[in-house]
Amino acid sequence: MAESQTLASSELSIGRKNRSLWYRPEQEERLGCCICSDHRLCGGLRLDSDLFDCVMVCDCANASTCSLVCPKNPEAFVGRIREINGFGFQDITLSRAVGCPDLPSCVPLVYHRSRRTDSLDTDAIAVPLSRLFHGRSGLPHFTSKPALEKALGFSANARLVITGVDHDQPLENYWANARRASFVETLRSLNPSLVTTPNFSLFTDVPRWDNLYNMKRIAICWYELAECGCPTALHVNARTDRDWERWKEFLQAHREIAAVAFEFKTGGASVERGRWHARKLAQLAMNLDRPMQLVVRGGLAYLPELREAFSKTVFVTADPFLKATKRRKLVWTLGAKPKWVRVLTLDGQPLDELLQHNVDTYRAMMTASGIIMKGLP
Repeated sequence: MAESQTLASSELSIGRKNRSLWYRPEQEERLGCCICSDHRLCGGLRLDSDLFDCVMVCDCANASTCSLVCPKNPEAFVGRIREINGFGFQDITLSRAVGCPDLPSCVPLVYHRSRRTDSLDTDAIAVPLSRLFHGRSGLPHFTSKPALEKALGFSANARLVITGVDHDQPLENYWANARRASFVETLRSLNPSLVTTPNFSLFTDVPRWDNLYNMKRIAICWYELAECGCPTALHVNARTDRDWERWKEFLQAHREIAAVAFEFKTGGASVERGRWHARKLAQLAMNLDRPMQLVVRGGLAYLPELREAFSKTVFVTADPFLKATKRRKLVWTLGAKPKWVRVLTLDGQPLDELLQHNVDTYRAMMTASGIIMKGLP
């Protein structure tokens, strides 16, 4: 099953469970929000739930072992605040302006070179940030782009996009281990055309301080990457209207930022929340006084709206790669609905030709007029 199908299925089940905790601007603010000392940053919660405040969602039997950023565990809570120097963005200074590269509108993502002998011929390639360092030590797997090209199998002229979208544990490994091991400095030696910051999660079933903590971590990671000279897209994870307002304020204060990133595979996997996030993204771009590029994972149905709002939209997809590993070939002609067709391969037969076909056909399909509205199977 493709990445988009697997993640969407799992996250939709989570979404149904926590739907009452989705932010809904038409609802009244929770009573406990008005007396919260962090109301200015948070903006308050408006939910279908009858919770008094966000602390009530933390139902840990033993608060001392809780991993959330929650005041029920005061010692850990204060430690997390000190770790990021507070939840506000005001301490993040201006970084160097590194510009934004001219990337194609569709970039294939690859995870490994298994069952391939040749290099994928493409003008741009995306690789996961977590594949570039050791999870425990944080030390780099690669110290040069040629070494990465050989390991993952892509052409030397391909522009490199490093995507920070990942599951939670690899992102925590980056925060705790890779940054400590000065991995960010080594990352520049890979000569990336663009890096997107880690998309630390903003869950609904957690106290709001956990959300604020992860937003601040995203901003910190952006600064560290940009300051090292890497063209960096800021990942704008948000849960509420106030979160989107804070990202707008941050982008207005940091005019050196030329690109943002977003993914629709988790929090935006449901149609309702996906539409809300797409609308907020479009408003964000239109409220800025400069062109902004968007790097997006998932959300294929929202691309027409997003392309209208952003100066350039780069769609990063793992489907051509993942489908090839499952022996599926993309069959498509202009005006027809695309299909992934099963193909037979011999034992040990390389998948280079199949992957190349999927990448080329997918890109042709994405650039064809009206194909976005048809959707993919």
